Amino acid sequence: MHHLTLGELLDLFASLYDNSGGSSSAKRRMTLLQIVGLQDKQRAEFKDLSGGQKQRFTIASSLVHHPEILFLDEPTTGLDPAARRQMWQLIKDINAQGITVVLTTHYMEEAEYLCHRVAILDQGRILEIDEPKKLIDRLSDTTQISFFTENKIDQQFFQNIPEVKKVFANYPKVILEISSLDKISAVVNLLKQHCVIFYGFTVKTATLEDVYLDLTGKEYEEE
Repeated sequence: MHHLTLGELLDLFASLYDNSGGSSSAKRRMTLLQIVGLQDKQRAEFKDLSGGQKQRFTIASSLVHHPEILFLDEPTTGLDPAARRQMWQLIKDINAQGITVVLTTHYMEEAEYLCHRVAILDQGRILEIDEPKKLIDRLSDTTQISFFTENKIDQQFFQNIPEVKKVFANYPKVILEISSLDKISAVVNLLKQHCVIFYGFTVKTATLEDVYLDLTGKEYEEE
């Protein structure tokens, strides 16, 4: 089994579904490898593939029996940024063929980019389920700023700025949700007045990560 080529493995998987034999099998094998960008690896052994190639071949083997639904469990875990984005495009291409894709992921950006509907889970419970944009519009309508501080500051530090709606302080990182972009100056002025050294200041609009923050009250940790 460990020394079978990718082509031989696909033939083996196809035989389990009574879908093997003849020229149609060879054509299907090449089609599957082309779908995942491994057409030049038909005679390569699985153990010799890179991490990203192994992930893509796993998807190819899952498509052998023409499934209507494809379940993917954290398909991009351990991949470098380039390989991850290649996997994203592959998943989109598969979905465009009419195959329903159900995937689990620890990456909020991935869920927002790929999914038509998202379920937010915490401790085994589904907290919300809807289209990404609807979740964002309904549950996180603020602007978020984040920065790092040289010294630890208390969450109560910002209590005199009414425009600050939520504070998530986990030294050295601070995340603030504010009512609008024009209130950023109030936060910056407060930091300067108290000689708080800060860096890595970023501003962004709501994302699925913000939805997670709203629903669970804790910062999302990518695992």
